Amino acid sequence: MNTESIIGKRITYYDGFSGSNEAFKVTEVKFDGNGYEVRGARSKDFLFFGTGALKKLIETGRFEQQLTLDGCPVFEIYTIQG
Repeated sequence: MNTESIIGKRITYYDGFSGSNEAFKVTEVKFDGNGYEVRGARSKDFLFFGTGALKKLIETGRFEQQLTLDGCPVFEIYTIQG
């Protein structure tokens, strides 16, 4: 998997729990032994992905997952543009 291929691209993240939609330009991707840290220029520009999730995001430009918080389904959607 070529993690360098997303450097300089814009990643968008939708959090179904809070309804927030965030985006940032990727400046760094680093493997920490458990997964990948994806960072942007600002300190709040940070996401963590497991290997399978980042691989799918790089290959397809989109990754979705459903989690359960307090018994409620929550969707997270990640996309890459550029």
